[in-house]
Amino acid sequence: MKLTAAALQKELAAFTAENSFRGKGPISVALVVTQHARTMGLPLKEEKLITEGGGQVLGLGKGAVQTVLKRHGIDRVLASEGGRTSRGSLHNMREYVAFLNRLKSQGEVDLDAVEAFWIERVHEFFAGKPFKIKLDASKSLRTVVRDVIEQAEERQKTTPGMYYAGAVLQHLVGAKLDCALGKGKFEHNSFSTADSPGARAGRRGRPQNGSDRHCGPIQRSGRGIRNRSEPQDRIAAMNETQDARSRIMRAVKSRDTAPEMVVRRLAHGLGYRFRVCRKDLPGCPDIVFPGLQKVIFVHGCFWHGHDCARGARVPKGNRDYWLKKMAGNRSRDEKNLAKLADAGWKSLVVWECAIRNEGQLRRKVGRFLADGKTGGSREDK
Repeated sequence: MKLTAAALQKELAAFTAENSFRGKGPISVALVVTQHARTMGLPLKEEKLITEGGGQVLGLGKGAVQTVLKRHGIDRVLASEGGRTSRGSLHNMREYVAFLNRLKSQGEVDLDAVEAFWIERVHEFFAGKPFKIKLDASKSLRTVVRDVIEQAEERQKTTPGMYYAGAVLQHLVGAKLDCALGKGKFEHNSFSTADSPGARAGRRGRPQNGSDRHCGPIQRSGRGIRNRSEPQDRIAAMNETQDARSRIMRAVKSRDTAPEMVVRRLAHGLGYRFRVCRKDLPGCPDIVFPGLQKVIFVHGCFWHGHDCARGARVPKGNRDYWLKKMAGNRSRDEKNLAKLADAGWKSLVVWECAIRNEGQLRRKVGRFLADGKTGGSREDK
């Protein structure tokens, strides 16, 4: 008996969600192990998929991964090491092998369909990467913009049905309108937001004066551009009904936020290894260095009440509630820092607004981790 295509897709989607198989490391493991399943057959024995040294997944590397991708017309490099050096590769392999063997116990497994599923995840991974703006004083603004649009056009070739070039142009128009008219003159939404239920996807939000000009802003940095709503948009959304506010609160990520990922990357680039979200420590620090007995908190300026422009904003609706909540957050943060200090841990707080200057942030993080005497405090900006 062979698993139906619908049942197989449902099982694969559930496994991906439950085991967070969306990063380049886990996807690389899935692609390589699927190839082992072709050659060795199912069920697989996990001990045969470990190298002699016992530290890596057999055959996992850039060459093996790119060979699979090339069969599907993908030339972009998924991972420079093919996931070989990623933490958790062995664990991911064991989880995936157990999953494939469970599928095998239910019937014959279409490995072509399995591989096609992971290729779709590869497309999604590439589609989620930000476009890069290369700031060069010798180039005109027109050349810089053209370079971004060319990146969008290249991505369209590997992601049928997605019109990235049009989206980039609309966001650029939105950013220009913000500069020309001033922020807050019209509403920002994502480029695919419809005007009303049932309307054609892709129409823009409506300005406050009723005309039809709109586009979301583009955020520039050395790392690239990302679609992000302006803080005032998030605050305006919070002024809606209680149900809408509850939906927004549930959608706020408590870990793996973009600022947190930036700090992790900087610490890793400095040669430090760490753990994340240690729940056994006060405040569940975002990044923990057990050997140094140091922790880093990456705080959102709005939610933790920073004294910057973003942190100073308070929603107009239910103002007392938000003032009380922010004060509670600040009080809890202070108590957690004190508890950590009493336990012998040194702490550094990195605010969301500090992410904009990666050079300065790298130096701050480097000094904190290298200094054996002085820790950080909540006042670090």
